[in-house]
Amino acid sequence: MKFTFLTIGKIKEKWMRQGIDEYLKRLSPIAKVEVLSPDEEKMPENPSPALKEKVMEKEGEKLLKYLKDEDFLILLDLKGKPVTSEELAHIIRQKMVS
Repeated sequence: MKFTFLTIGKIKEKWMRQGIDEYLKRLSPIAKVEVLSPDEEKMPENPSPALKEKVMEKEGEKLLKYLKDEDFLILLDLKGKPVTSEELAHIIRQKMVS
């Protein structure tokens, strides 16, 4: 199994990078892991909602270029359904078995 993590831009927060590094270390013995981070789009200091939406759409299109039809996608989004670590592990385990 291969895990590919797609992020837009560089992760700036030190605590978040440390957490990501820890999970990558844990995953590496059981699966191939890669992290891809295409550059983020430029956005002015106080963008209008329409401009913000347009920039996010461009970034989404960048990410979609990396996906294949056979890929299984898990999207992490602040507005998404909350999932515990145990629930996420269960989803991943099911995919690894199938």
